[in-house]
Amino acid sequence: MAFVRPDNEFPSDLSVEAGMRTAARGGSVLSVTYSAAACDLRGRIESALALKDPPTAWCVAQPNSVWPVVNTLLLRGRRIPQDAAVISRADDLFLETAVPTIARYQLDGQGMGRAAARLMLQLLRQPGIRPRSRKLTPEFLPGESLG
Repeated sequence: MAFVRPDNEFPSDLSVEAGMRTAARGGSVLSVTYSAAACDLRGRIESALALKDPPTAWCVAQPNSVWPVVNTLLLRGRRIPQDAAVISRADDLFLETAVPTIARYQLDGQGMGRAAARLMLQLLRQPGIRPRSRKLTPEFLPGESLG
């Protein structure tokens, strides 16, 4: 399994990576980090594919990085989903047009906006209070890229 993420330290990406490691229960999770340059991402994926035991499942943190991952896999002869599964941690409109469809997680933007507005109003009405913690769970959209 590989987790593909930018080389910055976004807490959400680090949390997902930690969760993958926990879920793998001793299995291997390869962290594939890359800079903003597209050629860097392609090189990192090619390096991962050159390993003795290359990943066959790819979780991509940023939706705009799904295409470079998919295209590099295809250029290296990996069929999706037969040889490699791909999932995007986030959704983007362009992923809806992918063939095969990309498995991804989608967050309800309107629901998140309402929750954020309620939180801001509560903080404005009662400065200094500690608001209760809320988790917004994204919806999983299965796609053909999982196999």
